[in-house]
Amino acid sequence: MTRSDIIISMIASFAKNDTAGFVEECQALILYEESKKNYTLASKMKQALERKANQATSLPQNAFAITPLDFKRTRKKLHNEKNIQEEDFIQLVEPAYNFDQVILEKSKMSVLKEIVQQWVKKDDLKKYNLTPQNKVLFHGPPGTGKTLSAYALAKELGFHVLYVKFDSLVSSYLGQTGNNLKNIFDFANQEPCVVLLDELDAIGKRRDDSQELGELKRIVISLLQNIDSFTENSLLIACTNHEHLLDSALWRRFDCILAFSLPELPERILLIETELYSRNISLEKKWIEFLAEITHEFSSADIVRIIRNSLRKWVINQENKIQLYLIEEVLRNSKIDTFSEKEKLSLARKLREQSKVYSLSYLSKILGIPKSTLHLRLKINELEEDKL
Repeated sequence: MTRSDIIISMIASFAKNDTAGFVEECQALILYEESKKNYTLASKMKQALERKANQATSLPQNAFAITPLDFKRTRKKLHNEKNIQEEDFIQLVEPAYNFDQVILEKSKMSVLKEIVQQWVKKDDLKKYNLTPQNKVLFHGPPGTGKTLSAYALAKELGFHVLYVKFDSLVSSYLGQTGNNLKNIFDFANQEPCVVLLDELDAIGKRRDDSQELGELKRIVISLLQNIDSFTENSLLIACTNHEHLLDSALWRRFDCILAFSLPELPERILLIETELYSRNISLEKKWIEFLAEITHEFSSADIVRIIRNSLRKWVINQENKIQLYLIEEVLRNSKIDTFSEKEKLSLARKLREQSKVYSLSYLSKILGIPKSTLHLRLKINELEEDKL
């Protein structure tokens, strides 16, 4: 929405004696001027509006109060004025997670915290003609924390998230994608927020369709143009699971690129501990470390899902110790049939070292190795097995 559009809306509200609407448009104009860096003008407008509130006699004192961005009104503006349907490809979300609830490798978390500090001290940067990083690309395998980190970053900055599922945007509205992109970026240029472009690789995935190639090229051009003109008062975060599909010109537009990967051992231990301890469930350290060791090929999202499914079974059945359910769920999700016999035997040996509760019969069942083979290779005689 341009300045003239806002002024016309203000006049219309005044003509209808719509005080609430008039105040809302005044606030929108103030935000617009701030987005254009007209801070002195915006400040004078705020003071004028506050003076009007003090002079009002027939209206409540708070009728003209300057308040933070109204979430519901912002949502209405986004969808009604821009004609964007939330259920299709876009959502305006108030983030619930902060950095304390995100488990990442220290070096990656340091990058995120540095971005926050840049925004906190943007006035200091401005003295040297510098601005905070505001065009960020997260790339890496699915389930490694890209989207969660984006929401946490928004929470730390006090921004709402304008979530855009790029795959759905391109798939369902191919002919309108350019216009919709412009509407999204226009909104972000007026209302400070975090624009989260998820599944950005959707453009690359569809390039093999010759019928759509021309339109996709136009989308890329539109996206590049919108990124180039993106406001300094909002933050753009793009996420992709397939960074190799992105156009090289897109890469050059981002001033911060962060690679996400499968969690390392310390992060896996912390993730398991957090999931258990947050529910007042205790487990010996050796079991937590063992679980972390055998989940080295899992993403953070996979580990959380496995732990929670295990806990559900444990709560419902209460037949065995909790570690049995955890181990079974890990193995069930590990495609055990693809393991070599050597890998299976190594796992069986580790389980036996952890606890004798893992009988050869049980190990044979969950690993798919004949009991006789386990006897032979683990060097456990029948007498010892009978005593277990």
